[in-house]
Amino acid sequence: MSIVTDIRGTAGVILIDRVPVNAINHDIRSGILDALAELAGNPSLDRIVLAGAGKIFAAGADAGEFSKPPTDPGLPKVVAAIEASS
Repeated sequence: MSIVTDIRGTAGVILIDRVPVNAINHDIRSGILDALAELAGNPSLDRIVLAGAGKIFAAGADAGEFSKPPTDPGLPKVVAAIEASS
């Protein structure tokens, strides 16, 4: 999977590991939602950090998905989940 979760002290870490540019595709969006749900249920955490592996956080959407119909979860759903986790 291209999402790695880790716990460092009181911080949960969600790492997008799809180098070289960490393009956001369906698997990444789904993985972020799953990781948020997993980490948000941990009472020992006081923050969740979203990070990108390598030199780039995320270059943007995966161009390979542009010619395909949109799939759930879309980016607005992921952003809403991130905002709701604060």
